[in-house]
Amino acid sequence: MILIAEKIGCYFDFARVDLYELDGEVYFGEITQCPNNGYARFEPTEVDMKLGEKWRYPE
Repeated sequence: MILIAEKIGCYFDFARVDLYELDGEVYFGEITQCPNNGYARFEPTEVDMKLGEKWRYPE
């Protein structure tokens, strides 16, 4: 499932790809680009800033 998630997620700068396995079959759930609708903050604040600095918006 990791390989499937990597192939789906490679088109996004940041994404969580939800896949599920049931009776030997893999099912797609969703792609989430902003955990907690973008309202979550990482603690300590320095970690939040360090992660945010890695995100590059297209010009």
